[in-house]
Amino acid sequence: MTYCKQIPLPLLDSVNIEKIHFIYQNAGKLWNTRYNHESWKSIDLITNGKNTRWLLQFSEINLWIQSLYKFTGIKEISNMYISVLAPKNQVPWHSDLTTDVFASTILTSVQTENSFLEFENNKYVYKQGYSYLLRTYNKHRIMNLSDKPRITLCTTPKENPYV
Repeated sequence: MTYCKQIPLPLLDSVNIEKIHFIYQNAGKLWNTRYNHESWKSIDLITNGKNTRWLLQFSEINLWIQSLYKFTGIKEISNMYISVLAPKNQVPWHSDLTTDVFASTILTSVQTENSFLEFENNKYVYKQGYSYLLRTYNKHRIMNLSDKPRITLCTTPKENPYV
């Protein structure tokens, strides 16, 4: 079974990783803990279809959003956040959905070297700048073996033409 598929979105290849590191290190209290895992944090860029002030910090992500609207069937984004998993950490085995379909959230690799997503005996390694859909009904875990944070951009369109 395919648990992870790469989808044909424009590449996101110019994100200012140093800026994300800076904001993460200096404004850490403003980041949300994900699923009670202190090593896994996120900061919202779009919430309920509304841009947050954090999105203004990332002109390259704004340009990418415009290319999504122009070159894909995506017309509106409901939610978007930057997700950071601390170095040498993991998100333990879990499942997210109640049905075995591809989740509508699109994961885009920003900095994922030496990390992987694992379903049963299948390991998936993201390519930087590329986007993916996951079957999160199936138990999976995220491993970050790197000395650097694992950074992804998580985008949930109002209607996802790739699901």
